[in-house]
Amino acid sequence: MTFYSHPFIASASQKSDSAFDDLSASLGDQRPHPTEDALVQLGRALMTELLDVISDTALEDYQTILGEALIGAFHSAAGRIERDADRARDMMRSLDRDFDGSEAADTELHEATAKARAGDAATQACELIRDAASETWTVATGEVWTAWRGNRCGSAWKRDPVSGVIGVE
Repeated sequence: MTFYSHPFIASASQKSDSAFDDLSASLGDQRPHPTEDALVQLGRALMTELLDVISDTALEDYQTILGEALIGAFHSAAGRIERDADRARDMMRSLDRDFDGSEAADTELHEATAKARAGDAATQACELIRDAASETWTVATGEVWTAWRGNRCGSAWKRDPVSGVIGVE
């Protein structure tokens, strides 16, 4: 991994080994973006802290709900941001289709493009945090987090090892 002058901030002038770091550095935002390593560390730290605080307390009975809720929060955030980026891409297509060569249309197209690219980077950031928290959860508890589907939490579904039938815990 490439070392930065500040370990938690990606810079446009520095090339890294991370596609996320390169994407976030290329956005042209004056504000710095955290590096991939910093986001992974954040996910691990959040889950570790949650487990450390609730272990051996009365909240330990709710450890699974709290852990899955933390991971699910970043999963939900990634989905919401991705939908915003998709709307920006729809706007880009519309602006491109109706492009009249004017400076105003060009500015709108550039703004929609920037919003879509920024949304892609933010989605990836949420996914990095989610995945790191999920890995930490699995290592600490042995449980594998899966996204909720409909009104069922993924971990509530279990396969009977004898019959192979899938049912609720």
